[in-house]
Amino acid sequence: MESYIGELLEEHSFLYPDKLAIISDNKTYTYGEFHYAVERLQREMIAYSGISKKRVGIFVEEPALFLVIFFSVIRNGWSAIPLDSKWTDEEMEHALGIAQPDFVIVEKVEDFLYDVKTILLSNLNEFNLQDGQNEIPKVDSDFYFYIGFTSGSTGKPKGFFRNHQSWLESFAVCEQVFPIHKNSIVFSPGPLFHSLSLFAAVHALHLGTTIHVSNSFSSRVVVERIAREGIDTLIAVPTMIEAIINLYKDAEQIPSHLQTFIVSGSEWSRQSKQKTKSLFPNAKLFEYYGASELSFVMYKEYIAEEEKGHSMFPGVSLNILDDNGNKVSQGKVGKVYLSSNMLFSGYLNNERETVNVLTKNGATVGDLGYQDEDGYIYLVGRESNMIKSGGLKVFPEEVEEVLQSHKDIEQAFVFSMPDNYWGEKVVAAVIWKNAMNTVADDELKDFCRKYLASFKVPKQFIQTDKLAFTKTGKIDRNATKYRLEILV
Repeated sequence: MESYIGELLEEHSFLYPDKLAIISDNKTYTYGEFHYAVERLQREMIAYSGISKKRVGIFVEEPALFLVIFFSVIRNGWSAIPLDSKWTDEEMEHALGIAQPDFVIVEKVEDFLYDVKTILLSNLNEFNLQDGQNEIPKVDSDFYFYIGFTSGSTGKPKGFFRNHQSWLESFAVCEQVFPIHKNSIVFSPGPLFHSLSLFAAVHALHLGTTIHVSNSFSSRVVVERIAREGIDTLIAVPTMIEAIINLYKDAEQIPSHLQTFIVSGSEWSRQSKQKTKSLFPNAKLFEYYGASELSFVMYKEYIAEEEKGHSMFPGVSLNILDDNGNKVSQGKVGKVYLSSNMLFSGYLNNERETVNVLTKNGATVGDLGYQDEDGYIYLVGRESNMIKSGGLKVFPEEVEEVLQSHKDIEQAFVFSMPDNYWGEKVVAAVIWKNAMNTVADDELKDFCRKYLASFKVPKQFIQTDKLAFTKTGKIDRNATKYRLEILV
């Protein structure tokens, strides 16, 4: 295995210099051009700041340029910190306070008015370097190359860091499970400030394949590019997939070359998977579960109406334990702990939260689940989301999945409200597919009772027209609950 990410760029540029490496909305690089641009910027940054290890913020929206900077930073043995231009001032100050970059590379200084040293990308390009000037430092594969931020769906984002080996292990595991190879043409239309899209792009360049990236997500642009560029692999979050497949109206529009969907980031609804499979009957549909802290954990391929649970990724071992740290029996819900070589290194400046994840029993982010007699894993929810109603445990994710299987419901969100009798009562907010075609509360309760124990059935239903989402497409549970409480 390679010792650091980006080590293979020189080899790729030698073997196929004219092969397209990156295609963005308005910029392309062949592997020869990409390697040259990366190596030159490495030397330019060293000329500017010396060879000692640095934390470098990246505030550049153009994704092809972003990837040149990212690889230049990490191939110098430094740490790259992607910064999201869509963050509020408060979010940016929070992230900068955690990551504490030595400097931030920007395209326009006036777009980044924060109390941190900035370098204009065009100024770096003005260094008059001679070939071989500025020796490039050796990369320490155990040093953290990437500082990212959790999605913050239930609180402020935490900064996490990863070393080269954890992602190299993840690349190898990904290639064992998904049909991605150097001849693939991959499109990951999400922003590179988010781990899912960044990982997809970096992995593609590690493999030597062609990666399509985009400045911002547009389902129409994605569909047009899939048709025009022969893209065979799409990597995205469920909301993106849903927006994309809704644009395909008939069989004549279906591109036969699109053969693989790889989806993560949040739950991919059964209805959406069924629709995708009906439109692309020959395509492989993969859904995987992972986390910023854990990397790849488990996956499943959607094949038939009756879905099985998740299988573990190669190299991942799992334990499901009760509150006392004992293994639970088959079919019983417990907290999920795992071990692998793909785990994160920890949270920045937050040892307390780090040890809550990297425990003596294994790594956990509080997921609860069970294992069936065939070894498949079923996640039922996150411990922090659990509702206790009448002394019994209710997992909102389980109730949401049932409600979203109703033919008239577009989306559901389940939360708790204080109740004198139950302690907490289960409340469900629903978004209808057609506001003129709604269902009475009693009918919804009867529908839920077909699939849920009676204590899990919502005591109250409310109608809403939107939910709050994080920038990664997950439901922001705290913000959504705050909005809905006034309706209860």
